Amino acid sequence: RRHRDRPLVLWNQRWEYDKGPAEFAAAIAAVAEDAEFDVALAGEQAGVPLPEFVGLAQRLGSRVLQEGPLPDAEYPAMLRSADVVVSTARQEFFGIAVTEAVYAGAFPVLPDRLVYPERIPPEFHDACLWSTTNELEARVHWAVTHREEAGNIAERLRPTMEAFSCD
Repeated sequence: RRHRDRPLVLWNQRWEYDKGPAEFAAAIAAVAEDAEFDVALAGEQAGVPLPEFVGLAQRLGSRVLQEGPLPDAEYPAMLRSADVVVSTARQEFFGIAVTEAVYAGAFPVLPDRLVYPERIPPEFHDACLWSTTNELEARVHWAVTHREEAGNIAERLRPTMEAFSCD
Protein backbone atom coordinates (compact mmCIF):
# COMPACT_ATOMS: atom_id res chain seq x y z
CA ARG A 1 0.00 0.00 0.00
CA ARG A 2 1.09 3.54 -0.77
CA HIS A 3 -0.38 6.00 1.68
CA ARG A 4 -1.26 9.47 0.51
CA ASP A 5 -2.16 12.66 2.37
CA ARG A 6 -5.72 12.64 1.03
CA PRO A 7 -7.92 9.65 0.19
CA LEU A 8 -7.91 8.57 -3.44
CA VAL A 9 -11.14 7.40 -5.11
CA LEU A 10 -10.47 5.19 -8.12
CA TRP A 11 -12.53 4.46 -11.22
CA ASN A 12 -10.59 1.74 -13.05
CA GLN A 13 -13.30 0.27 -15.24
CA ARG A 14 -13.80 0.72 -18.97
CA TRP A 15 -15.03 4.14 -20.02
CA GLU A 16 -18.28 2.84 -21.50
CA TYR A 17 -21.92 3.67 -20.82
CA ASP A 18 -22.69 0.19 -19.47
CA LYS A 19 -20.37 1.04 -16.55
CA GLY A 20 -22.60 3.94 -15.43
CA PRO A 21 -20.19 6.90 -15.75
CA ALA A 22 -22.91 9.53 -15.37
CA GLU A 23 -24.01 8.03 -12.04
CA PHE A 24 -20.38 7.87 -10.87
CA ALA A 25 -19.63 11.48 -11.90
CA ALA A 26 -22.77 12.83 -10.23
CA ALA A 27 -22.07 10.98 -6.98
CA ILE A 28 -18.41 12.03 -6.85
CA ALA A 29 -19.31 15.66 -7.57
CA ALA A 30 -21.91 15.60 -4.78
CA VAL A 31 -19.51 14.06 -2.24
CA ALA A 32 -16.76 16.51 -3.25
CA GLU A 33 -18.90 19.40 -2.04
CA ASP A 34 -18.08 18.61 1.60
CA ALA A 35 -15.31 16.00 1.65
CA GLU A 36 -11.63 16.20 0.73
CA PHE A 37 -10.30 13.50 -1.57
CA ASP A 38 -8.62 13.02 -4.93
CA VAL A 39 -9.86 11.05 -7.93
CA ALA A 40 -8.20 8.79 -10.47
CA LEU A 41 -10.20 8.24 -13.64
CA ALA A 42 -8.20 5.33 -14.92
CA GLY A 43 -9.43 2.51 -17.11
CA GLU A 44 -9.56 1.68 -20.76
CA GLN A 45 -11.04 4.27 -23.13
CA ALA A 46 -12.69 3.36 -26.39
CA GLY A 47 -12.09 6.52 -28.39
CA VAL A 48 -13.31 9.93 -27.28
CA PRO A 49 -13.29 10.68 -23.54
CA LEU A 50 -16.72 10.48 -21.91
CA PRO A 51 -18.40 13.86 -21.49
CA GLU A 52 -19.31 12.90 -17.90
CA PHE A 53 -15.65 12.48 -17.05
CA VAL A 54 -14.57 15.60 -18.91
CA GLY A 55 -17.14 17.59 -16.91
CA LEU A 56 -16.09 15.95 -13.64
CA ALA A 57 -12.42 16.65 -14.34
CA GLN A 58 -13.22 20.30 -15.07
CA ARG A 59 -15.30 20.60 -11.92
CA LEU A 60 -12.74 18.94 -9.62
CA GLY A 61 -9.64 20.44 -11.25
CA SER A 62 -6.42 19.48 -9.48
CA ARG A 63 -8.23 16.83 -7.42
CA VAL A 64 -8.24 14.63 -10.54
CA LEU A 65 -4.81 12.99 -10.45
CA GLN A 66 -5.30 10.66 -13.41
CA GLU A 67 -7.49 10.98 -16.45
CA GLY A 68 -7.30 8.06 -18.84
CA PRO A 69 -5.60 4.70 -18.92
CA LEU A 70 -2.22 4.17 -17.33
CA PRO A 71 0.74 2.32 -18.83
CA ASP A 72 0.89 -1.27 -17.57
CA ALA A 73 4.01 -0.47 -15.52
CA GLU A 74 2.20 2.33 -13.60
CA TYR A 75 -1.18 0.67 -13.05
CA PRO A 76 -0.19 -1.46 -10.00
CA ALA A 77 1.09 1.62 -8.15
CA MET A 78 -2.22 3.39 -8.78
CA LEU A 79 -4.10 0.38 -7.42
CA ARG A 80 -1.92 0.32 -4.30
CA SER A 81 -2.50 4.03 -3.66
CA ALA A 82 -6.31 3.91 -4.03
CA ASP A 83 -8.32 4.08 -0.82
CA VAL A 84 -11.71 3.55 -2.45
CA VAL A 85 -12.79 1.87 -5.69
CA VAL A 86 -16.25 2.68 -7.01
CA SER A 87 -18.38 0.80 -9.51
CA THR A 88 -21.67 1.96 -10.94
CA ALA A 89 -21.79 -0.82 -13.52
CA ARG A 90 -25.04 -1.83 -15.18
CA GLN A 91 -23.35 -4.81 -16.84
CA GLU A 92 -20.58 -6.91 -15.33
CA PHE A 93 -19.64 -10.54 -15.79
CA PHE A 94 -16.72 -10.83 -13.37
CA GLY A 95 -15.52 -7.45 -12.14
CA ILE A 96 -11.79 -7.93 -12.64
CA ALA A 97 -10.92 -4.22 -12.29
CA VAL A 98 -12.73 -3.99 -8.95
CA THR A 99 -11.29 -7.31 -7.79
CA GLU A 100 -7.77 -6.04 -8.57
CA ALA A 101 -8.35 -2.82 -6.66
CA VAL A 102 -9.77 -4.55 -3.59
CA TYR A 103 -6.92 -7.07 -3.67
CA ALA A 104 -4.52 -4.08 -3.69
CA GLY A 105 -6.24 -2.61 -0.61
CA ALA A 106 -9.05 -0.33 -1.81
CA PHE A 107 -12.38 -0.22 -0.01
CA PRO A 108 -15.14 -1.17 -2.51
CA VAL A 109 -18.31 0.84 -3.07
CA LEU A 110 -20.32 -1.37 -5.39
CA PRO A 111 -23.87 -1.78 -6.67
CA ASP A 112 -25.99 -4.39 -4.93
CA ARG A 113 -26.51 -6.19 -8.23
CA LEU A 114 -24.70 -8.16 -10.92
CA VAL A 115 -21.67 -10.12 -9.68
CA TYR A 116 -20.90 -7.88 -6.70
CA PRO A 117 -23.10 -9.47 -4.01
CA GLU A 118 -21.33 -12.75 -4.84
CA ARG A 119 -17.87 -11.16 -4.79
CA ILE A 120 -18.26 -9.41 -1.42
CA PRO A 121 -18.85 -11.63 1.64
CA PRO A 122 -22.32 -11.08 3.19
CA GLU A 123 -20.94 -9.59 6.42
CA PHE A 124 -19.63 -6.61 4.39
CA HIS A 125 -22.71 -6.00 2.22
CA ASP A 126 -24.07 -3.18 4.42
CA ALA A 127 -20.76 -1.34 4.33
CA CYS A 128 -19.88 -1.84 0.66
CA LEU A 129 -23.00 -2.33 -1.46
CA TRP A 130 -25.50 0.31 -2.52
CA SER A 131 -28.93 0.24 -4.17
CA THR A 132 -29.87 3.91 -4.52
CA THR A 133 -28.00 7.07 -5.53
CA ASN A 134 -28.26 8.31 -1.95
CA GLU A 135 -26.65 5.10 -0.69
CA LEU A 136 -23.89 5.39 -3.32
CA GLU A 137 -23.06 8.91 -2.17
CA ALA A 138 -23.30 7.93 1.49
CA ARG A 139 -20.91 4.95 1.06
CA VAL A 140 -18.34 7.06 -0.81
CA HIS A 141 -18.64 9.89 1.73
CA TRP A 142 -18.21 7.48 4.63
CA ALA A 143 -15.20 5.80 3.02
CA VAL A 144 -13.32 9.05 2.38
CA THR A 145 -14.14 10.53 5.79
CA HIS A 146 -13.54 7.31 7.74
CA ARG A 147 -10.36 6.30 5.96
CA GLU A 148 -8.93 4.10 8.71
CA GLU A 149 -12.16 2.16 9.27
CA ALA A 150 -12.66 1.70 5.52
CA GLY A 151 -9.04 0.56 5.24
CA ASN A 152 -9.60 -2.03 7.95
CA ILE A 153 -12.57 -3.44 6.05
CA ALA A 154 -10.56 -3.44 2.82
CA GLU A 155 -7.80 -5.39 4.56
CA ARG A 156 -10.36 -7.95 5.76
CA LEU A 157 -11.67 -8.30 2.17
CA ARG A 158 -8.24 -8.94 0.67
CA PRO A 159 -8.17 -12.71 1.35
CA THR A 160 -11.46 -13.09 -0.52
CA MET A 161 -9.98 -11.36 -3.57
CA GLU A 162 -6.73 -13.30 -3.23
CA ALA A 163 -8.63 -16.42 -4.21
CA PHE A 164 -8.77 -14.98 -7.75
CA SER A 165 -5.05 -14.21 -7.94
CA CYS A 166 -2.76 -15.86 -10.44
CA ASP A 167 0.28 -15.21 -8.22
